[in-house]
Amino acid sequence: MARFDNKNLQTDNLVDKLVSVNRVSKTVKGGKNMSFSALVVVGDKAGKVGFGKGTEYVKVPGVVGLTLRDARSLLLTNRLTVGAVHHDEPEEEGVTQYVYLQIPDAGERLLEGETVALYLSSDIEKAVKGNTNEPEDESWF
Repeated sequence: MARFDNKNLQTDNLVDKLVSVNRVSKTVKGGKNMSFSALVVVGDKAGKVGFGKGTEYVKVPGVVGLTLRDARSLLLTNRLTVGAVHHDEPEEEGVTQYVYLQIPDAGERLLEGETVALYLSSDIEKAVKGNTNEPEDESWF
């Protein structure tokens, strides 16, 4: 995707048109949340056109058990960014590390472009099991 350079932008000859406005209502536990979505088109009548529709909420995909490369790819396709990446062990050359915890959890809704923190381990069993915060050995009860 090409980046837009607004340093040389002249706003004198830009024309904007409001294409549509929609009322969006969502019923939640405490009542109703009402918001509006708008589609705006801006152009200079010389061939340059752009549009804006605001930000959207996206669901966080589940990346637990994936490698860092696969998790990053999945998050980017869902319009989210990878934030802090924490490693349990020091990184070693040629050792594959897997995601065992992600913050926020899978299924939560974030604004597109927000970050997801990943925790990595080279232990595949820990990654597949995920983070349960329960002791592995329950004999201490």
